[in-house]
Parts: sequence; structure tokens; C-alpha cells
Amino acid sequence: MGRWGRVGLGLVVLGVVVGCTPESGGTPSPTPSSVFSREPWVMPGIVGETVSASPLESDEWVIAMREAELGTVLAFNSADFSIEPFVSAVTPDYADALYEFYVRRWVGDEDRVVWPGSRILLPLEVELVDENHAIVRFCGASDYWQDEDASRLSKGFISTSEMVRTEDGIRESDVMLTLDRCDATGAPIARFDPAPRPLGPLIDADVIPPPA
Repeated sequence: MGRWGRVGLGLVVLGVVVGCTPESGGTPSPTPSSVFSREPWVMPGIVGETVSASPLESDEWVIAMREAELGTVLAFNSADFSIEPFVSAVTPDYADALYEFYVRRWVGDEDRVVWPGSRILLPLEVELVDENHAIVRFCGASDYWQDEDASRLSKGFISTSEMVRTEDGIRESDVMLTLDRCDATGAPIARFDPAPRPLGPLIDADVIPPPA
């Protein structure tokens, strides 16, 4: 289930707070309500370069990886996993895994994830498994709970994206973060314009799932 799935869900399990069921005759807990008012999703502008000078940027697997990583960031920022940049760039199973992780980790949390721009990525290697599968290794230097600047580039971690060629194009099917450090110097830093605004506390119904 990827970077936020396999890595993140283990952390989520440790942080689960189990609610108490009222005893007979007690006062049931009130049903939570949302203060979130959803506006129609609009693709934000992107200020700055989104690809590096690496010759790997022209590789079809790297291009697809960047599209999937951008779509995932946009889905997380909007709490909407039905948007086209996301569902068109990842496999259905991976889309479901990311949606389920988001609901478990971020619903009800006031300090939820907001990305100021697309992820800071430097492609390192493309390993072809066969004509329909590849692994893209990249150095990721993003820190989604802080603003991002050039000082972070030398503090990256190596990640691997599993990519698959489908009838609808190349899609990301998994992402795994390693603890191996890397230097992402040369990776571009871009910002969304307008800057994303925090959505505030959400309930389950506020998060739009991927299409069935």
C-alpha cells in the first residue's frame, strides 16, 4: 500500500484511540458534524520548474511517476480522491489504499497534511522489470508539514515507485520509502498558486473516495 500505506498504516495502528460504548441507560456520544464547506475543485497553478535537468526526466516511467505523485498531493490537499489527476495516474487498488489511509490518519485531525507544492523529487534510476512493469527510484526531499526550500535538498530519502503499464497508460501501483539518505540537489522546487488553504477538521463524509 505504499509510502502512506505500508509505512503510514503501521503508525496509524499505534495511534488509534478506541472510543467507549455507552452503557445501557447512558447518554450516547453526539454524532459529529462537519464545519467543512467544500468548493468545486480547481487545478491550481504551479509556479516554478517541476522537472530537473536529469536525462531521466524524459523517460516515460519517470514522467508517469511525477504525474502520479502530483495527483496524490492534490488529492491529499483537497480531501478529494476522485479528481482526474489522481485517478488517472494510479491503479485503482493503490487509489483505494491511499484514500483509506487518509481517512484513518487525518479525519478529525486539525493539524492535517497540506503540501505547499508538488513533491521535491530527483529521479535516480529506472529499473525495467519487463515491458509492462518498472521501478523508479528517486530522492524525495519534501517535508509536508513544513514549508519547503533548498535547504532540504541534502536531507532526502530514497523511495521507489512501482509502475505498471495498463490499457489506460502507465500508472503508479505502489510507493515504498526507505531509510537510506540521499542528496536531491538539482531537484526543482515548485509552489501551488494560489497556495492551498487548510480545510480544518473533517469527518468521514467530507473525504471523497475514488470512483468505484
